[in-house]
Amino acid sequence: MKIGIILTTTRDGRVSDQVGTWLLEQSKAYSKSQFEIVDLKDFSLPIFGEADSNNGIAKWKEKLAELDGYIFVLAEY
Repeated sequence: MKIGIILTTTRDGRVSDQVGTWLLEQSKAYSKSQFEIVDLKDFSLPIFGEADSNNGIAKWKEKLAELDGYIFVLAEY
């Protein structure tokens, strides 16, 4: 089973990448599943309905389709 650890913040100074890395380390205890970090920064997604000129949405959909489950790392302000 492939599980994506989704980092949902893209701002500078975020902490989600540190939390995601910690989760990835903790996931090693679950040998029946493969975990990977999926960072929104790696997908050029449009904001608020802007036109997608570089296929960021298509790449995002492909990545999600590869995974069997998701863990979302959300920001809290």
